[in-house]
Amino acid sequence: MKRNGILIIICIFFLIPSCAGLRSKTNTKTSNSGGAYLSRDLSFDKRFKIASKLYQSGVEKFDIQEWLSAKADFNYALKHLLDCSSIESNDDMVRKQSELLSRICLFQIKLNTILYGIAPDVNKQEFSFPITFNNRIERWLEYYVTSGRKHFGLWLRRSGKYVPWMKEVFIKEGIPEELVYVALVESGFNPVARSPKQAVGIWQFIKGTGKICGLNHDSWVDERRDPEKSTLAAADHLKELYQHFGSWELALAAYNAGRGAIERAIKRQKTNDFWELVLPMETEAYVPKIMATIMIFREPEIFGFLPEFDILTEVDEVIIKGCVDLKIIAACCELSLKEIVDLNPELRKMCTPANVDGYNVQLPLNKKDIFDLNFSRLSPKEKYLSKAEINKRKIKGRYVVYKVKKGDCLSLIARKFRTSISNIKKWNRIARKHYIHPGDKLRIYRRRG
Repeated sequence: MKRNGILIIICIFFLIPSCAGLRSKTNTKTSNSGGAYLSRDLSFDKRFKIASKLYQSGVEKFDIQEWLSAKADFNYALKHLLDCSSIESNDDMVRKQSELLSRICLFQIKLNTILYGIAPDVNKQEFSFPITFNNRIERWLEYYVTSGRKHFGLWLRRSGKYVPWMKEVFIKEGIPEELVYVALVESGFNPVARSPKQAVGIWQFIKGTGKICGLNHDSWVDERRDPEKSTLAAADHLKELYQHFGSWELALAAYNAGRGAIERAIKRQKTNDFWELVLPMETEAYVPKIMATIMIFREPEIFGFLPEFDILTEVDEVIIKGCVDLKIIAACCELSLKEIVDLNPELRKMCTPANVDGYNVQLPLNKKDIFDLNFSRLSPKEKYLSKAEINKRKIKGRYVVYKVKKGDCLSLIARKFRTSISNIKKWNRIARKHYIHPGDKLRIYRRRG
């Protein structure tokens, strides 16, 4: 792993009053308290050793409830860890630095809770979404800054391609813009994510809910994987759930567990306070995850994350009539296949759909003219897929071929593929239940989700 990919630059000491005296000239010597800058010619090991001692001192003071002194030691430890970033280091050094960073951030969260009652800036007025802070949220903050740091950092970086325009959609729909971070909890901002329950896309719509929300799903296109269309659907769905429950906590819980499940829980337990309801474990964790995520996105440096984001790709659209392979589109744009696939994740068969008159394909900005020129030079046979290829792609991925093994029977195979004996018999024209033998090949159609 590259050093810059792991290294987290901490700015806490610029944000906390107790650290106002940290700035000093570059070449001052280190005091016994560790409060001054280290000399720039010290090695990584010496810097890391001082940071470790300050961390240990902070832990000891924390244990005897000397909160402010502990906080000062942790802040100076972070300063010395930051100084380590200017030194060439190997993977082992970076790992040690990252681990210590996580432990310090964990104590900072605890100290903020003890000293201020809430995490920093939980309810800043400029933020549109009100956040509670309790031990359930703190638990997820601790996870994200420690063992979950690597994945959260990746998702935070990826969010840059989506969050700016998603916030505009949510503002237009009249709901808190910070709810766009629900997408991080749902999928890590991955448009082709699929859950074990067959929820799909950035917003993880199951097929039924997607259909209710107006998202088309057929052999060629799955609009649950379309970032723009699914974001509009998610905004509408969240807005409708809020209007029904009158609480964002309950609306978010219903987004996860389903409206009916939350209604039944409220009726059975005679409370509409999310924090008092007993719900499925996943749903009880879901809302705290979202609130912890929002808190980190508000001020990522406080939690040890470098606020670097992927750049949003500006796009043009071209209408393509007929079934065209995405490889042809990429070649005509003089781009890689991946660049076209990434911009059109809703296309399931690596081609434009065969069941519509024309389809809007997204291209990178300023590539439309070169596409039109190169595409016009191709013959119809070069442009479009043949009928045979279209039929092949239509059924590709919808079934698997299973080779019968010794000891197999239809009931075992049906259970393995979560289908019924009657389906297997129908798909393979089997007249009687026991007429299968080792070596036989059975066609098993996948459940569409």
